[in-house]
Amino acid sequence: MSETAVSSYEHRKVSFVQAFSLFFKNYANFKGRSARGAYWWWYLWSLLIGFALGIADAFVFGIDSDTQVFGVVFSLATLIPSLALAVRRLHDVGRSGWWLLLILTIIGILVILFWNIQPADEGTNKYGDDVEAGRDPVGPTAQVFE
Repeated sequence: MSETAVSSYEHRKVSFVQAFSLFFKNYANFKGRSARGAYWWWYLWSLLIGFALGIADAFVFGIDSDTQVFGVVFSLATLIPSLALAVRRLHDVGRSGWWLLLILTIIGILVILFWNIQPADEGTNKYGDDVEAGRDPVGPTAQVFE
């Protein structure tokens, strides 16, 4: 792997904790790009939080109850930023956010999944610079692409 490929990957890395803060920092930001790490780390966060809220619902409302108040509130609170993250992830692979409508079809789910596991477009694409949305491109992690 060339040094350019390594350095371009390094500046796009998003840690588990960074993914959480970037998710809420970009609450309704449908512009720009988000890396695979930001996308998949957030969904791990979401899974863990959903599991914890399911346990909380069971303790508060009873194990036999189908009531899921905490989980529903969390889902509603994160609906818009989840859509925004999905759109930015599609932008990262050079696709329009409107492609998310494919989720309404069964085969579309597989297409969206395929695009979400693809590596990012290198350099600038029509959706913006090769920078994680919400991050300042200036500083020690900034990269110059020629």
